[in-house]
Amino acid sequence: MAESAHDYAERIRKEARHAYQRLTSLLNDGANAIRCIDENTHGGGTMVAGSILFFYYYGLIRDYFAAKAAQGINSVHIVLHFYCGFLFAVVGLVTIDSQRDYIAGAKIMIESVASEYGITVTWEIDPNGSARPHMS
Repeated sequence: MAESAHDYAERIRKEARHAYQRLTSLLNDGANAIRCIDENTHGGGTMVAGSILFFYYYGLIRDYFAAKAAQGINSVHIVLHFYCGFLFAVVGLVTIDSQRDYIAGAKIMIESVASEYGITVTWEIDPNGSARPHMS
């Protein structure tokens, strides 16, 4: 039986709350890549609901890049995706257009802040996040 949109959203919100509780370890893990916990996102690095958008949404993007710079990291690979469960369940973006607009705006701010810390950013954006069945 498929997971309902309500149950899916609650599961994602729970993951985001858990990530917020372990914020210090997320900031200081020494990883130079950040990815979503979504089952459709693979690879290593920091794994957190929403990938870098978690830090962006909670106003922690400067904290993220300051911590990376303090760890001697000068390049970060960011993996995220459209049909993002974090954007759907936590931020409330239920259409692909709203998520694309949000990501486009976030990318500008993220790259600007990263450059202030001497960090270059590379992006990998997958088109198939796990919220797809629940979005319009």
